[in-house]
This record gives sequence, C-alpha cells and structure tokens, in this order.
Amino acid sequence: MTSPSKTTTPPRYTTASPPPYTPSDTHSVTSTSKSILGRVFNRKSAEATWSRRNEIQKRVDEEESKQAARAAYFSGL
Repeated sequence: MTSPSKTTTPPRYTTASPPPYTPSDTHSVTSTSKSILGRVFNRKSAEATWSRRNEIQKRVDEEESKQAARAAYFSGL
C-alpha cells in the first residue's frame, strides 16, 4: 500500500508590488498609530484638558484666598 504522492507547488512571490490593502487593514494601522502616539505624547481630549485646567485653577484660587486672609489677619495684629 503506497500513498499517492501529493505535490504542491510553493506560492510565488513577486517584488513588483505589495498586496492590496483592504479598508480593515488601513483602519487597523490608523488605530494602532493613534494609540501609540497617544501613549508617547500623552494626549488627552480637549475636554479632559480643560477640566484639569479648571481644577488646578480652582486650587490655586483657594490657596491664594487663604494666603490673603492670613496676610490680612497678621497685618492687623
């Protein structure tokens, strides 16, 4: 009992042009690039940045008002 020989030819590759891209490939590359650049530059949305700035400014204003009250108290002694 001999098994029939299965001959397969290896795929042919050419260097003329790359394989065509599908929309899913393009989307994958775009989303990957955005996520990598987002991590590298630590970019956040404008709304998150604005919210953070407001929070920091609020803390600064509170601290300044405390210092002004302290200065007024000690200047009156």
